[in-house]
Amino acid sequence: MSNEEEKIVLDKTKGNVLDVYPGCMAVELPAGYIYDGELHINAILREMKGPEEELLATRGPIVTRLNRIIGNCLVQLGSISDKNILRKAACEFIAQDRMAIFLTLRRVSLGDFYDCDVICPSCNTRQHVTINLSEIDISPMPNRMERDITSELTSGKIIKWHVISVDDEEWLTRQRKKEKDSNLMTLNLMSRIYSIDGNNLDRKNKYKESLGMLMDLSLRDRTELRTLFDKKEENIDTNVEFECERCSHQWESKLDIQPSFFFPSAK
Repeated sequence: MSNEEEKIVLDKTKGNVLDVYPGCMAVELPAGYIYDGELHINAILREMKGPEEELLATRGPIVTRLNRIIGNCLVQLGSISDKNILRKAACEFIAQDRMAIFLTLRRVSLGDFYDCDVICPSCNTRQHVTINLSEIDISPMPNRMERDITSELTSGKIIKWHVISVDDEEWLTRQRKKEKDSNLMTLNLMSRIYSIDGNNLDRKNKYKESLGMLMDLSLRDRTELRTLFDKKEENIDTNVEFECERCSHQWESKLDIQPSFFFPSAK
């Protein structure tokens, strides 16, 4: 690709333009991928085909399958077009970038409109709704190059933490199953935090000790940490508002991006 062609593509990607190339869509990632010290924020993805649909339907670790789908469909990342590098990037994107990529893959493969059934939490009425995926807001992180953060809390505690990654999300899913959905709030903290006042957390080799350190944090500290996480990571607004046709109850729910999300309709 020539410099002029690359400039045209990069200009287009700022607007999430469909058909950057035929059957492709571009998206500006919230964080971007750092390779050789350079930040690449514009991704171009082709529509999914038969091999990707088979990967969705196949049994096995979901993260591994989704990584392969991203690696297959990622056409270009900034100035990177080398397929080996793109496949490596597919396994290393942070969670928010993956979310943006999945939304883009769904849109370019099946269109902007997502049909689903929802159940009113007030009267249990089931109704069919259509969500326009193009209206989901994707905004950039305040500092894209900052992935490891040191924060001093109001209490004076020094917390070293990082933006949640794919590996963190995979660990969190496994651990929740082991814990049978107990300690959920603390596990969310553990998925991101490196150390507290210089004392390192080791969720792999010293899990109970690390859990105890996080449990010992005050509610004020824990709430402040979640606020810090949100400020850094909440770059994709997947909250959808609903109103019940029967009782007029209004509620909000997050769009759940699972394998079923890539099929024409889901609950």
